[in-house]
Amino acid sequence: MKKYLFALFLGLYAVDCMAAVDAQISASQAGIDDVLILTITSSDTSSAQPDLTPLRDMFEVVSSSVSHQTSIINGRMSSQNIWKIGLKALQTGKLVIPPLTVGTQKTAPIDVVITNTPSAIAAPVQNSQAVAQTDSPLYALSAELKTDAAPFIGEQMRYFVTLTDDGTIEDGAPSFEPTTDFIIKSLGNPQVQTLGNGKRQITFAFAIFSLKSGKVKIPTVYFKGYAYQKPDVDNVFGGGFFNIRMPSVFGLQTPVNLAFEGPEIDIRPAVADYHGPWWLPATNVTLTANFIDMPQTLTEGMPLVREITLEAQGLTDTQLPELRFDNVKGFKVYAEKPTGETTIHNNTLVGIQKTRVTYIPNASGPLVLDAVTVPWFDLTTGQVKEAVLERQVLDIQPNPNLTEALPKQNAKQAPSLENVKTLSETSLQNPYITAAIAFIIGLVAAMVFLRPRKAKNPAPKKENVDYLKNIEHQKDIKKLRDDIILWARQHYTTQNISNLQDVADLLNNDDFTRQVQQLNTALYDQNSPHNFDRKNFIRVFKRALKSAPKKKTSDPLPPLYKI
Repeated sequence: MKKYLFALFLGLYAVDCMAAVDAQISASQAGIDDVLILTITSSDTSSAQPDLTPLRDMFEVVSSSVSHQTSIINGRMSSQNIWKIGLKALQTGKLVIPPLTVGTQKTAPIDVVITNTPSAIAAPVQNSQAVAQTDSPLYALSAELKTDAAPFIGEQMRYFVTLTDDGTIEDGAPSFEPTTDFIIKSLGNPQVQTLGNGKRQITFAFAIFSLKSGKVKIPTVYFKGYAYQKPDVDNVFGGGFFNIRMPSVFGLQTPVNLAFEGPEIDIRPAVADYHGPWWLPATNVTLTANFIDMPQTLTEGMPLVREITLEAQGLTDTQLPELRFDNVKGFKVYAEKPTGETTIHNNTLVGIQKTRVTYIPNASGPLVLDAVTVPWFDLTTGQVKEAVLERQVLDIQPNPNLTEALPKQNAKQAPSLENVKTLSETSLQNPYITAAIAFIIGLVAAMVFLRPRKAKNPAPKKENVDYLKNIEHQKDIKKLRDDIILWARQHYTTQNISNLQDVADLLNNDDFTRQVQQLNTALYDQNSPHNFDRKNFIRVFKRALKSAPKKKTSDPLPPLYKI
């Protein structure tokens, strides 16, 4: 019996040893701004993950990655999970990385000294070769606000978010913490730069607009994606002729979760001498107008359609005021609801608002369309300016057919009192006729109000169907991107669509969003290998269309800054 117990004890001890977990830190001393790499190695190859909760009081986790290794030496197989975690200290002094739990095992505590002055990562704690390979985190996220002076409320600021990796991230995009204090818009596709140390930088440009003055904090930006790493390679049969290396049998997809806390900045209010009803800080604002299908001769009663365009550099279309067009002497005026779009020019958003106004002259002679004025603040000169649409005089010719037709039409339609009296007397004297007329009126009313109504589900526009066909058969990924954007602009006519991410936001489908990110990656750096699957992209896009919203509501953020 004792032998069996002893054997069981040895077996449990062997299992415990096999499931050992170890932790190492890249340096025993570092500066407050340095990033330390904590390497955790576990022989427990189950799905257990390190519990990083005990680190929150003293460290910020800035990056994380995991790899898997399997080796066979002298016929004996061993496997390991290896996590590399980037840590940034939140305080100075002698700190202790507490024991961390992985499955049923715990790491040993590690001492580290954090100083006020940044320093190069100092002497490694244990394995110098391992530390030399991990003297910087695999993945890092940073952001930079570029502005020459304290910006005004509503002014466009450029915010650059940079992802640094080892070239393995192919899926993911930055997203911001929800906020009502800022308008945040993408400035197009990111820029990819290959660094000399084997690293890669992907920079995403955003235009941000503060809706408050004073001290405001830019919202935290997050990056959630996946890295597709090459298989780990391990020595299998020792050395010599049989020095064979094999890939790991584990999966290659590694989740990457990063965050960067935005800085606090000072936002100036609107200038005191600005007297316009709406605050419009821009680099240029213009007002233009043109008549649509205007005939050479203008006559009384003829509708004239005029399209007025308000364009502002450095603002979105949702920040532009809706122009008012009241009745003008000699005209009846009917203004349609304006349509808007936002384009990108030289890393600057350009807001465009178009309003169609119909003028119907009810008099002849020279009639005047009054000037339209929009005040705005010039960020380049620091002066208050006005965008002006000059007054316009139209020569309206009389329409004799219109003036003669009206009395005849009225005379024809208005029955005489004698006819009315005769009709009334006849109806009263013939109740059968009255009953028949009432029956007919009731029958007609029943047919009108009780007939089944057709469902308001119009067939898709032919041009939309054509673009869907283009997308389905498109092999060039650049044209595929363009066709997706063109389809979305036709399908969502009131929305501002400038890139693929805008389309993903409208469809609001997680799978399609990930496919868009993969397509963006393939577009960003076509010289590097990527895992973009065009057929799968189209399949996911079709599925997203089935659950896509019919109509996108407008931006909930307050678009204008009223003075």
